[in-house]
Amino acid sequence: MYSDISGYAPEWLKTAGTIGAIVGAVLVVAAITVLTCGVGTATLAGAIAVGAAKGILIGAAIGAGVGASAGAIGSLMAGEEFGSSEFWSNTLYGGMAGFGIGVLAGGIYSGISAGTSFNSLMGKSFGKLGTVVKNPNISVNWSNVSDYAMNRMTTRGVTQSLVNSTVRNGVSLLQSSGRYLFLTRNAAVVTTATGTLVTTYGSAYFDSAMQEVIRIIFGG
Repeated sequence: MYSDISGYAPEWLKTAGTIGAIVGAVLVVAAITVLTCGVGTATLAGAIAVGAAKGILIGAAIGAGVGASAGAIGSLMAGEEFGSSEFWSNTLYGGMAGFGIGVLAGGIYSGISAGTSFNSLMGKSFGKLGTVVKNPNISVNWSNVSDYAMNRMTTRGVTQSLVNSTVRNGVSLLQSSGRYLFLTRNAAVVTTATGTLVTTYGSAYFDSAMQEVIRIIFGG
């Protein structure tokens, strides 16, 4: 069936498929890098990057499937025999072209959506929890952590690395006291404006109200 797949698809489809495969592969690698290297969503750029990365991976799968199906159907409509080398050639290159198109479309759409959602959260009030603001780029002062804060970390299953990650990458809420609440799906951290850790707790301790806030901010 695949004896000579490079010799049967039309030149335009082979060109589109080759370009799609190259562009798609580069962007998929970039997306995986973004999602695995700790890029946070606390900034507009980070939110767009993470959103686009997720869209790229989803678009890659959908685009490849749609493209392959289109290539197969087009081949049958052109009179090619199902299972012939011509059929599989068109299916393959159609999938490659669809892969590239899906990656681009998914990345652009999801990136714009993520950016729009991020901007819509700015200034949103969650009552006593605080109002969403730009991440203040605070670092926790680990040389001045109270016994109370350390006890909260220990009893509530939060590590130092999780605290740092939450403060660096979490959505920031400014509270009336001047403190900041940093939120991710995994933890909540409260610090002063100068980086003193006040308290923290993991997602296992999120009550129903906090779970609703997490749903509104992060979706799902």
